[in-house]
Amino acid sequence: KVKSVVNIPVVLNGNVLIAQDVKTAFNETGADGIMIARGAIGNPWIFREAKELLNSGGISSHVDAQERIKICLEHLYLSIKIKGERRAVIEHRKFYSGYLKGLHNASKIRSELMLKKELSSIEDILSKYGDELLSHNPTFHTS
Repeated sequence: KVKSVVNIPVVLNGNVLIAQDVKTAFNETGADGIMIARGAIGNPWIFREAKELLNSGGISSHVDAQERIKICLEHLYLSIKIKGERRAVIEHRKFYSGYLKGLHNASKIRSELMLKKELSSIEDILSKYGDELLSHNPTFHTS
């Protein structure tokens, strides 16, 4: 509705949590752009999936457990560079649920991670968890 009465670009923001939300928002509103905020927390591949969905109509690339763990650690490493290890490790706790959502034994692993205050402990837990997941070979598709 807004798009039809203004002569400036309209950008939609809010409740864009998965790639399908991007497509739905464009189709239903005619917006010129979509902003993704909360939907990218623990799900940074939402941008890749949304682009693929808009360009091809589907999502062919699945995010496997190993990629989730790898990106979770990369995120933590970048935070450490900016904030220092102690602060980054503690602040990163809020992201574990997003990165591990839907994976085998995720609740148990999150509980362990929440108690750790050193990067080396987190790396050990996630490394062992990744090895455990390889035996289950889970994949998780976010949309």
